[in-house]
Amino acid sequence: MAPHPWALPTAIIFNLSGIALGLYTFFSPLSAARMFGLDLAHPAGGESLSDNVSLRMVPVFGGRNIAIGVAFFVLYWQRMPKAMGTLLLSLMVSGTVDTAVTGIWGPADKAWTHALGSAVLGLCGWGLLM
Repeated sequence: MAPHPWALPTAIIFNLSGIALGLYTFFSPLSAARMFGLDLAHPAGGESLSDNVSLRMVPVFGGRNIAIGVAFFVLYWQRMPKAMGTLLLSLMVSGTVDTAVTGIWGPADKAWTHALGSAVLGLCGWGLLM
């Protein structure tokens, strides 16, 4: 059976972007939070920025992104494009929640960015499942 034509580009794009985003959250959690539409720059009640519990959670999401990036590489290596598609559709759910949360509590332009990303995840996932 011939490999799925979308499998390699999808694996490369999501592997590299997952790992890069994850590393970015470790090295620059405040900038990463702002990039994703979370304003964590104003700690409450005299709290210092380093004591901000929300900011300390940003690298947790980075770890998730690194794990997802590694998963795409492994699924491609195992020749499992349908599993890659299923993972992408599952990530679309996460992206939709990010869209809703950012739309309610964050800037509208960042919510639209999350919505566009969710749509890309869904379309790529659907393409790999076909």
